[in-house]
Amino acid sequence: MFKQFMTRLRGYAKQFPDVRKGGNHQLYTVSDAYLSAFGIFFTQSPSFLAYQREMRVKLNLIREIVATHWNGRHRERWTYRFVNDVLLRDSADVLSVNWCEIIIVREDTQAQVYHNTFITDHRLTDQSVAPIVASGRARWKTENENHNTLKNHGLELDRSP
Repeated sequence: MFKQFMTRLRGYAKQFPDVRKGGNHQLYTVSDAYLSAFGIFFTQSPSFLAYQREMRVKLNLIREIVATHWNGRHRERWTYRFVNDVLLRDSADVLSVNWCEIIIVREDTQAQVYHNTFITDHRLTDQSVAPIVASGRARWKTENENHNTLKNHGLELDRSP
């Protein structure tokens, strides 16, 4: 029943006119904005995506693994969350990805030290999520440091398109 409701809602949303004049900042359609507003008011969530994530957790669709690590100075709690076959949007040419997240919290202060999310085409399992997240972190660190070096140390290159 909810799927039928959402199909009708999308149909109504597509009827809203787009009066914008053009430019580079039109990544999202008016229909997307309408559905986002619906997500906030109907679900009482900051976004429809946040609502979907919350529902996946409640329905046990998102796996969660918690491990503790000693970093040499203090103990940390590493929480991995992941789900496979997430649809990026609702359309015929939809791309299905696998999503994972890591949250690192110091156990003594409960301060969040690190948080990031990644998508991949590799299947995520209890055994594969930690190495895939480690690879994602290493790639992000390498790319970020290289871009910062290229931008700030003489070459003055910018990573924006």
